[in-house]
Amino acid sequence: MLYLFITRNRIKLLSVKKNLMGQYENAFFEKTLQVELLENGTVANIDLVASAIKEAVNAVPPSKDKEVTLILPHESFKFVRAEVPPDIAPSAMNSFIKDKARSQLGIDMDNAYFDSLIQDGAQQKEVLLFALIPDAVQKCKEATHLLGLQIVNIIPESLCYFKLFEKTLRKDKKELILYVNYENEEATGYLYDSFGPMEKVNWFAGKVNTTQLESILKEKADEFEGANKKLHRLIISGEASDSIRQDTFTKTVGIWTNPLKRIIPQFYQDYLKLFILPATQTLPLLSYDACLGGFLFTLENRQFSLFKRKSVSFNPTKKFSAPHIKLPLKEIALFASSFVLSFLLFILVANLNKGAGILPKNLISLNKPTPTVAPSPIPSPTPSPMPTITRSDIRIKVENGSGTAGKAGVVRDFLKSKGYEQILTANADNFDYSTTVIQIKKSKQADLAAIKDDLSPNVSTPKVEDLPESQSADVVIIVGADYK
Repeated sequence: MLYLFITRNRIKLLSVKKNLMGQYENAFFEKTLQVELLENGTVANIDLVASAIKEAVNAVPPSKDKEVTLILPHESFKFVRAEVPPDIAPSAMNSFIKDKARSQLGIDMDNAYFDSLIQDGAQQKEVLLFALIPDAVQKCKEATHLLGLQIVNIIPESLCYFKLFEKTLRKDKKELILYVNYENEEATGYLYDSFGPMEKVNWFAGKVNTTQLESILKEKADEFEGANKKLHRLIISGEASDSIRQDTFTKTVGIWTNPLKRIIPQFYQDYLKLFILPATQTLPLLSYDACLGGFLFTLENRQFSLFKRKSVSFNPTKKFSAPHIKLPLKEIALFASSFVLSFLLFILVANLNKGAGILPKNLISLNKPTPTVAPSPIPSPTPSPMPTITRSDIRIKVENGSGTAGKAGVVRDFLKSKGYEQILTANADNFDYSTTVIQIKKSKQADLAAIKDDLSPNVSTPKVEDLPESQSADVVIIVGADYK
């Protein structure tokens, strides 16, 4: 399984593979980009996200496992939290949850991707619902599908963090907890109570050192207390938190501080023992806390899935099969026997006519003028019909080899107007292509004629080459200088 965590301009990947001994082989990758991958929690540019994912996947050892658990920021989701009435029947729980979501979110829940968690306390229950609109999910699927990957679940970042310290909570005690991730001189905070993440409460601080972070957190603590939300604990994670001393930080900030590096080994030791690591390497808990939390959440909350009520497969166009009609056996038998008897009778009559003749010979030998038969016009050949293809199912990669900036994007837009949907753009290995090249897998040769016909207004005689079956795209189009 690939646990893929994407934020505004950062991508992290945890690759986990379970071997025959029940242990987990693992690999990691992270990168901070100069461009935005997400905008307001949704995919900003499908091609950029696909490129970032490709780089991450190629950086870890290759695996046959193509399933992805995607982790997105809390802001990506529509979030509803409500107290469950104590007298509600289990059969009415789903209706209660959907009614709450409709009234507070104002979205069509029948078409949304959503699921919920029921959190039990000593005296009350809380329901936490997370939802994504179809357009947001579709963009994520498009970014991964062209790479041959399949998203099997999408988990909020806030739930991944909550899973890391959930075992430290007591049901009979209400706590307010601030979880802070501190790395690359940036701090992101989520507010939790004993049931889970609070509504819409998260904050961000950039370009801060440890001393500045202490001052910011002290101000945050005073701010929360002024809003009748006194913080009981601070949990700090992230690579930069490794150098923070628990005692001095607690004294300066005024909140009891729990470093995440002390919590996980104590409460998740059984899982950590299953990870296979070189003797000189330790598990990077602080850098990959969201990915590790997603891994633990998947193991312990298998019932949670945003795809329970909707198909997880990427299928942009619906396919319909002809209805199965059951014909009565009696009518089929009568039809078949009648056909055979008629055919035999026709053969018998034809043989009699050939051997004896039906008309007298004197009638046949009458002298009559022989009519002049005008030559029949030879019909012009009918062109073979173009084979029907499902353009939306073909995965295409357009590479710019013409040397003209933006040419790949122009071709992509042209192909989309023809009905193709799964298109990734990139630069070719050089910009000296004088002739446009179509590389296509042997398994997709039946689609070649239609693709060439679609491109014919812009390129008349493209060069055709074979594309290895191992490639994620079905077709690669290298745009040359001859493309109009």
